[in-house]
Amino acid sequence: MKRIIYTLLFLIPFTPFVQAQTRDCVNTPARENFNVLHYDLAISFDTLNSTLDGVVKIKADLLKDPEAEFQIDLQEPLQVSKVVYGNAELALKKEKDKYRVKVPGLKAGQTFVLEVHYSGQPKAAIKAPWDGGMVRTKDSRGKVWWAVACQGAGAGIWFPCKDINADEPEMGVDLHYTVPAGLTAVGNGRFFSVTNAPDNQNTWHWKVVSPINIYDITFYVGNYLRIQETFNGINGKMDLDYFVLNENFQLAKEHFKSVPEMLAVFEDWMGAYPFHNDGFKIVEAPYLGMEHQSAIAYGNNYQMGYLGSDRSKTGIGLLFDFILVHETGHEWFGNSISIADPAYFWINEGVTSYTEIMYIESMFGKEKAMDYLIGTRSLILNKAPMQGALGQCRNNNTDCYPKGANLVHMIRKLMKDDQAFKVMVRKMNNEFYHKVIIGPDMEAFITKESGLDLAKVFDQYLRHKELPTLKIKRAKKGFSYKWEKCIPGFNMPVLVVINGQEKWLYPTTKEQSHSEADVASFAVQKEFYCNLSLE
Repeated sequence: MKRIIYTLLFLIPFTPFVQAQTRDCVNTPARENFNVLHYDLAISFDTLNSTLDGVVKIKADLLKDPEAEFQIDLQEPLQVSKVVYGNAELALKKEKDKYRVKVPGLKAGQTFVLEVHYSGQPKAAIKAPWDGGMVRTKDSRGKVWWAVACQGAGAGIWFPCKDINADEPEMGVDLHYTVPAGLTAVGNGRFFSVTNAPDNQNTWHWKVVSPINIYDITFYVGNYLRIQETFNGINGKMDLDYFVLNENFQLAKEHFKSVPEMLAVFEDWMGAYPFHNDGFKIVEAPYLGMEHQSAIAYGNNYQMGYLGSDRSKTGIGLLFDFILVHETGHEWFGNSISIADPAYFWINEGVTSYTEIMYIESMFGKEKAMDYLIGTRSLILNKAPMQGALGQCRNNNTDCYPKGANLVHMIRKLMKDDQAFKVMVRKMNNEFYHKVIIGPDMEAFITKESGLDLAKVFDQYLRHKELPTLKIKRAKKGFSYKWEKCIPGFNMPVLVVINGQEKWLYPTTKEQSHSEADVASFAVQKEFYCNLSLE
């Protein structure tokens, strides 16, 4: 059926969810009775007055109730002027950012198309991509440079749609962007055509054939040059396109030489790039970054690290371009495998953060990958559970990134077989390819494929904020051990280092004894993220 997504970063948490959201995420009858199949956006960008004027065609199936209204979401100050079905203009009911229309004569199972006319000046983003809205600026040569970021705020901030996470158009989108001549308008998917439009303008047509997250639908308008190459991946040759500002052409050409190798690493770990038919693009953006499907927003200034910094504080983060790697990892986790509610953000961001580990391990070795992973723990606050509240449109907990990645790695350690873990990740991408899932789906899959009892592990690390503490009490001979400061019944095995030797323990919340060795030194093996109390 569908999918959705949400993204982040670090240092300053790279998430659109840091601001309070006002949009409605409840799947009301006016939403759930309709399944959107396709969007066709025809939008003119008035760069002098900073306004949009457009017509959006929403193709959808009526699922069951012919008498139900259909909700269209568009955030003020943008306004819908009319909705047309066939040759008839439908009556509109408006309530702030929602419009409701009733489509006459429909039958259950019928496909219909609504033509929504709208215009106005969309909200401006104060600090994209952390808050949603339009970014209207100019490049260093004084040319218009526009883009949008709307992951947390919702796609309704710039075009009329059914703005709910679980409903994305499985037949894709067509994007027709009209801009003044001399500017390039870039969208998701593959370039289809550019045609002349009235008043010395051009209309750029981009086409997406895959399902796409509603907030991933995007545009970029600027003085772009195009760099083209190909990637010979698992599914054969694929277009790679980099749209960069004119003044950064040579810099970008050199910097993006790493992209094919990065894609090869990710295909090795996770399987084929999931949007082969839509190609792969990186587009220079007037903000840090966003995982816009097949048109990744890039604003890391062609530097290594995160704006030139290493969030792990190990030096390893300066070996790669964080934005490039992290946002590309989202093509697998977030864009192909998507979540129906931001409450399950750990899937998008935790597993995507682990793709950084995959990349470092393949390029620089496992030891550096582990040091980087452990270094990111300094960013974890443990002030709220990683799994948020359902139906709230947001999950402000930035622990989803580093803590989520550390949880993924502990599961890998518990499996005791790196190859089996890799097979599981590839199978995961086949099982949930182009799907919207919920947290329990992923938990059940990992439990089944790993062969491990992970119920208490997931409960502790996802739905409780506290880290479990392994309590060790030394005795005259040996020691006793148990889990404490944890949920009832917590039973995660843990690898420890006793007198310099690694050993598995299988603690529960009940005290157990170990009498094989006196304890001169004791530590939890560094790849396990928990506390230690040693007496």
